[in-house]
Amino acid sequence: MLHTRRSSTSQELGDAMATEIMAQVKDLILKHVEEDQNSLTLETVEKLLPEILNTAEISEISPQQKEKLLERLNRNKTGVVDVNDFLALFLQFYKSESRDKRPNKRDWKETQRKTFLAWCNACLSTKNLPPIKSVSDFTDKALKEIIQICSGKTVKFIDSANRIKQVENINQILKIMSEDEVDIKGIEAESILDKNEKLILALIWRLIMKYQISDLGETGDLEWVNKQLEPYHLSATDFKNSWQDPRLLIALVDSLNPGILFKNYSVTLTDPLSDLDRALELAEKEFGIMKIMDPHDIINNPDKQSIQTYISYFYKYATKNGIVPFSPSSRMNNTLDPLTWNVSFPPPHLNQKTRIQIDTKTQAIGRENDFEITIK
Repeated sequence: MLHTRRSSTSQELGDAMATEIMAQVKDLILKHVEEDQNSLTLETVEKLLPEILNTAEISEISPQQKEKLLERLNRNKTGVVDVNDFLALFLQFYKSESRDKRPNKRDWKETQRKTFLAWCNACLSTKNLPPIKSVSDFTDKALKEIIQICSGKTVKFIDSANRIKQVENINQILKIMSEDEVDIKGIEAESILDKNEKLILALIWRLIMKYQISDLGETGDLEWVNKQLEPYHLSATDFKNSWQDPRLLIALVDSLNPGILFKNYSVTLTDPLSDLDRALELAEKEFGIMKIMDPHDIINNPDKQSIQTYISYFYKYATKNGIVPFSPSSRMNNTLDPLTWNVSFPPPHLNQKTRIQIDTKTQAIGRENDFEITIK
């Protein structure tokens, strides 16, 4: 199902929003239409679809919906799509999905904004440079520093308050990005200087895809995640809703050094936000994985791109340090505390109260709670 911004209270305001959104989508489409033409190839539409969905503030579309949409656009079987036909069909698509009654559909955009800026700051912190506090801080100078850090290349840059010089600076940066095979279609220097938030966030995502997650593939890190979570009897099916279960990230943090989290903290899940917050703080302290996401956003306002970005830091740390999932079957040969091994959580549907029994070398603890940990 599509996840969209929640409609406003009145139909009139909803229609006005749809008109504004479609005007932005049209502008985006027309940038990729040849002069004196009113059509584009189906291949181009498919390539632009993620950016179109982002412009329409739709965070996700299922493969089935994507296939259905492209099939309807290509009903004449020519592989060429008329711009007006596309806009008319996409407007129907947008309006039908904007009737989603679930709350907080607008909040994932705030999650994305915070996470993307935090990713930028993680880059800047490697050179002890000042952080970007908001989109309005995303200047030509900030972009230059990020590109130099990510690409390792030197940018010809003139530090100036003159707008013409700033446009030249950004165009020089975009040229380097293009040479580095970063998609810069639809990105304009003037729009960055004008603090166009949607365009800036789209630009940051393209940088993330190139420099942060390009070596992972579409599902590579998800496969890795599930291998890490398997000893904890947990799994993720996506980079969005699965992570609303705080146990996944808590277990993933612990998997980088099995037992470290449970030795340092009492994880009860009676206060999931606090437990998750402690786990993420431990990841930053012990593994240098910057806390670029807020636990509240992960649980209540998940955004696929944000979570995938954050999880990629865990993947990179593990691969750099040769960390592989621990094997519960090898625990008998391990001399570490038994808490290092086989922390077993119940499935999400387990609601009844169960008894926790934790046996260590020196003590046995039993207490009542809503989950179970078994150490074998």
